[in-house]
Amino acid sequence: MIWEKRLIIEQLDESLKDLPPGARVPRFRRGWINTIRTALGMSTRTLGERIGVSQPQISKLENSEVDKAITLRSLERAAEGLNCELVYFLVPKQQNLAKTLEQQALRKSSKEVKSVNTHMALEGQGLSQIDVDKMIDAEVNELLYRLPRDFWDD
Repeated sequence: MIWEKRLIIEQLDESLKDLPPGARVPRFRRGWINTIRTALGMSTRTLGERIGVSQPQISKLENSEVDKAITLRSLERAAEGLNCELVYFLVPKQQNLAKTLEQQALRKSSKEVKSVNTHMALEGQGLSQIDVDKMIDAEVNELLYRLPRDFWDD
């Protein structure tokens, strides 16, 4: 089961690796539908006819996109009417999904090890910073190997 998770992560990272670092899709003030429709010189009436809705519904559609309330289904229909293709994906904020996992493992391990060390220090058995760092590294590796169900629970 663990190897399946790792394989999925590797495949997703491979799929996303060709994106430029920090790739961001521009957001137009009036939204993609309005921007492309206007650039093509297409009226709201014409777009409505092409996708089988009324002109006022196109205006509502464009407004819902600007308000981030549009559905993917509606966006796909509008794209089709504009002779465009809807491209939809999520890009990790970190360089890749593996890095996202590493950061969560480090966060979780640091919290656990520091908590244990605090209790040990109260009993006069606290660890040196070097030992704390070694324990954190070991815990990170263990978490990344096991990927337990509570991995994302903070």
